[in-house]
Amino acid sequence: MNIREIARLSGVSIATVSRVINTPQLVQEQTRARVEEAMRAAQYVPGRGGAHRGRRRAMLFLFNEADYN
Repeated sequence: MNIREIARLSGVSIATVSRVINTPQLVQEQTRARVEEAMRAAQYVPGRGGAHRGRRRAMLFLFNEADYN
């Protein structure tokens, strides 16, 4: 089960499910209750797997000395 399926079950967007999980105070109480009920019914527990994906990026530069001689 993932947030796409929770969104489909509760009749809201994926973004709304994400808001319910991360910033519930931004979601209307009735909508939040509907999403939370779908999460309970599906026994969905939010994971932290993608929470930091894309936030830290390393850059790697490779130089070939032969190009500069």
